[in-house]
Amino acid sequence: MMLRSGGLLITAVALVLGCTACTAEPAEIAPGDRPTLAPEQTTGEACASSKAEVDSLVTGMKRQVKQAGKDVAAGKVPDIGSIVAQLQASAGALTENVSNPEVLAALEGVRTEVDGFAEITAPDTLLGMPGYLGSLGAQLGRLQEASKKLAALCDAG
Repeated sequence: MMLRSGGLLITAVALVLGCTACTAEPAEIAPGDRPTLAPEQTTGEACASSKAEVDSLVTGMKRQVKQAGKDVAAGKVPDIGSIVAQLQASAGALTENVSNPEVLAALEGVRTEVDGFAEITAPDTLLGMPGYLGSLGAQLGRLQEASKKLAALCDAG
């Protein structure tokens, strides 16, 4: 009986060792194709980190355009260049915590419109002010439209 159980034990060990030798090698996955543990960012998550900042940018730019109109009425030549530089820095930081492709595209649209203010140069005299203020107003309208696109995307998501 002892021989029989010893023989069974040897047979069982041989089967186990034989089966482990037959297992397939694990497939190597290229680093770029490996799944990540982090889930894709939802539209709501992306909007939560950027929508308030965009609203603040638009509000700030509205204030600056309004102030430029007041300056012209007071006989001053306004130049919003320094404010635009600050807004561009803020707009550049909008995408830092966003990985959702749809929200990123909407934020790029906002950033493009903020950059459009930098292309508008203040005139040297008050004679050029109507055109300057018109350009600022038109650019503000484009910025508001880009902001509305982001808001619509965020409201839908």
